[in-house]
Amino acid sequence: LAEHPDVGEVHRLESRRRPYWTDPRQWRVVDWLRDRPPGPVYVCDDLQRAALRRLLDRAGIPADHRLFFDDAELAARRHWFDRLADMAVRLPPAWAGTVEARPPAFPDQPTLIVPGSALVDLAQWRAERGLTGQIVLIQPGNKRTQRHGRFRSDHHKWWPIENWAQTITAVLESLPEAAVVLCGAPSEQALLLAIADQCRDRRVHACGDQLPMLRLMALANCAHSMIAVDSGPAHIAAALACPSVVLFGAAPTWLWTPKAPPGVPVVTVGGEPDGLDRVDRIGPDRVIAAWRTLAGRIRT
Repeated sequence: LAEHPDVGEVHRLESRRRPYWTDPRQWRVVDWLRDRPPGPVYVCDDLQRAALRRLLDRAGIPADHRLFFDDAELAARRHWFDRLADMAVRLPPAWAGTVEARPPAFPDQPTLIVPGSALVDLAQWRAERGLTGQIVLIQPGNKRTQRHGRFRSDHHKWWPIENWAQTITAVLESLPEAAVVLCGAPSEQALLLAIADQCRDRRVHACGDQLPMLRLMALANCAHSMIAVDSGPAHIAAALACPSVVLFGAAPTWLWTPKAPPGVPVVTVGGEPDGLDRVDRIGPDRVIAAWRTLAGRIRT
């Protein structure tokens, strides 16, 4: 987000639960908030509202300068994007009635910008790996499907390795000139290698240790398509107009389905609409059939 033209400064908190006195990042955020000119503070978080109120108290932000989600908003069956868009046109109490309400013209989906430097970096990376043709992205992991370096097959977002291998084999049968890039964080590389080993195909590349965020964005910006569990990279790909199939477990699709530009298909499989609360109850044939409905992109 630091490269986005609508973003000013980015201050990252590693954990919302870490005690304040042990976390220098929280100290820096409090100092920055205390030193900034008076203005509205929007808190776009639903899980740790009490902790964030305490952080704002430390920074001396008056209560009427803050805007949080209320319980009624969080109880409504509305997508996160729509909730945030609604919040953006509201004002904290201190400014209520002081300016004319002019709802901005929001797009219907998140807008991500891939900087030119990331495109140059991606071109070099692809050349080094010989990835000259179409690429299908696979995102099999989620931060909750691993713990302390071990696979968590009991988690509702877990899909067995053999299912991923069967799906990838079908993709490459349909697109024999393509390559499959297994995406994930460095901590997920063991899972990606296990899937690649099961595939036994040189066209399958496990790249969890080679995809920093900007490179992943640039890759999603040009990929043929993506198959992913419900995860952050699935949202990135959809926002960058990558046709996608997303596997859902217990998370509600009405809240978390990735948003894409008009005309770009995002097909969800599993979840509440299918009466499923675990990804491992989805058969590979369903995912393969869903992927084959995607037009994909000719861009490489």
